Amino acid sequence: TSVELEALLHIVTKSLVEFFSYYQAVIFIAREGESDLRLSAHAGVEAIQPQRDAVAAQERDIISAAYAENRPILLNYAAASPLQARLFEQAAAELAVPIMLERSPVGVIYVVGLERDAFDEKDLHLLKVISEELSLLIKDAAEFSKLRKKNQRSEIMHKIGQVTIQTFDLKQFLADIVHLIHDEFGYYHVAFHTYEKRSEQLELAAYAGEEKPFSPIGEKHSILNGIMGLVIRSGQMYCANDISKEPEERETLLQTKSFL
Repeated sequence: TSVELEALLHIVTKSLVEFFSYYQAVIFIAREGESDLRLSAHAGVEAIQPQRDAVAAQERDIISAAYAENRPILLNYAAASPLQARLFEQAAAELAVPIMLERSPVGVIYVVGLERDAFDEKDLHLLKVISEELSLLIKDAAEFSKLRKKNQRSEIMHKIGQVTIQTFDLKQFLADIVHLIHDEFGYYHVAFHTYEKRSEQLELAAYAGEEKPFSPIGEKHSILNGIMGLVIRSGQMYCANDISKEPEERETLLQTKSFL
């Protein structure tokens, strides 16, 4: 599972530091639908400078270059290279190896040495072997997650059928459905909007989640505005995994990072 994978990544970085005497060992993983690399595991005495949990795809350093170019990069004199990552003040040598999954990068293993020429072909081979093993584990975790979601969908459809049989109150039915989806899948917010074709208006019929929507239940608004209106007009699904890249006029909850 993803939780077990995260624990394993920490074991890998800790082992690289303890058994192979690397000054620092870091693993970055790209989350599905995102271009930035997220810090997933780190071992070593020195804290990452500056404090951050991601490496942006547009940054040009050894980590992002290894990821973008799908190749290992070795800097045995890091200070002389424009690709120096500058994550650790005492880094003299740096080595980054991409983690590949079906010919596409999904992460990077990054290690640091305290002296120049700290790394050689043996280190490169070691990290390549580890990256290959990690790619298999990441694949297994992803397939397990897909299977679990598939089973969840089957179960939730069964429960929806049960709710349909047990209730004839439309408002209560919609409320039951959004709470069922929210609880089963752990989504931050779930809402059900009904569409009245004659007036071309959407009405918030039910919602579930910690944060209240901007509009109260029963309030109507035109389909000419907002993401829901866009979906109605186009008749197509709309998915945004990075809401910061979306047009500002589309309404969202305050804590929203992505929506579907």
